[in-house]
Amino acid sequence: LDFVAQTMFVGASMGADTVANDGAPAMGATQFEMPSTLVLAGTGAVLASIGAMCTLLALAVAAPHSASAKNTLDKLYLIRVGVAQMMFSKDKKWPARPDADLIKDIAANDSTCKTKTFIFIRHGESDWNEVFNRGFNPASFVPRLIRSLFHELSMIPTTDSLFFDSSLSSTGITQAMEMVAFLESDSSDRTRVLRGDTDGSSQLSSVIVCSNLRRSLQTALLTLQARLKRTGERVRMMTCLQEVTFNVDGIALSKSREITPSMGEVGVHLPSDVLERSVDPTLNHGTKSIQSNGMIRMLEFLEWAFAQDEPVVVIAGGHSLYLRYMLRNFLPADSDHIGKSKKLSNCGALQFSMTSAQLDAAPMYRIDPRSLQVLYGGFTSH
Repeated sequence: LDFVAQTMFVGASMGADTVANDGAPAMGATQFEMPSTLVLAGTGAVLASIGAMCTLLALAVAAPHSASAKNTLDKLYLIRVGVAQMMFSKDKKWPARPDADLIKDIAANDSTCKTKTFIFIRHGESDWNEVFNRGFNPASFVPRLIRSLFHELSMIPTTDSLFFDSSLSSTGITQAMEMVAFLESDSSDRTRVLRGDTDGSSQLSSVIVCSNLRRSLQTALLTLQARLKRTGERVRMMTCLQEVTFNVDGIALSKSREITPSMGEVGVHLPSDVLERSVDPTLNHGTKSIQSNGMIRMLEFLEWAFAQDEPVVVIAGGHSLYLRYMLRNFLPADSDHIGKSKKLSNCGALQFSMTSAQLDAAPMYRIDPRSLQVLYGGFTSH
């Protein structure tokens, strides 16, 4: 805008200096005439910026007294954060990790090394997935995109969003309810931990965690609702489980130590008090910072997980790229497991064991390739 204004001012000055009062060019001067399109464009840009500033000022004044004005300001802030994430984030960039097999012998001979079991449940399909993960055939993609954009615009004055911190789609809700039916019908030992059917065995006790993104929390509350109702335990929301992505669907709507403000259509399938009764947001520090990256968060999560008393950690509603990067970095380098290149299916469940050991005074982690077991679903390309 400064450039446009300066261009208009300089151009007008040059025109004035080179034209005499009678309209003839001044002595020794060159005729200069501003293109009318540039004048119109510059004037339009200035007027638009003035209008935008007035609108922002009006919203700021109204925000303390109007929820719609406050929500609109919050959305504008999210847009700024989203643009910064897409342009400057290094969420998928970090120094290469040493081969996890470096601690294989250490773990086998050091009694102080710890081993934990992880059960990773991927979230159901999200609204974002519905728009962008079903192919880009113009005949179907363009209408999906247009509908979603209009839907997003309609939600600007609310705490909800289709793109930011994308919620479960109707398909995602169905996928979660199908897993509920699976857990109810499967009485085998492999799903005992997910059902919370420990029979008092300390070896089967587990803690449930999810990321601070809505689709993660929604999947956790839907798929494990029978267990949560019976045991009264709480799902722990964690920023360090936030997805590894540059996209705006990976930006959390929830503030630090707060629960996601809108549950969308998922709320119809859950008790009205489920958020207060079954969610612990203590470890939700708000959305990831632009200085963060996936490895920083993974190491923070693993440090926390290995400090817990429970031998099993259930990552309910985890994210596909987060799991892929875990497998790529903590499986031995020579492992060719499919999870290094493919995504776990929506609401699929994968179990594996991981060992922690110290190497050169730094924590190292290794996933035992033999422990990888698909409990539900499988791997797919999307």
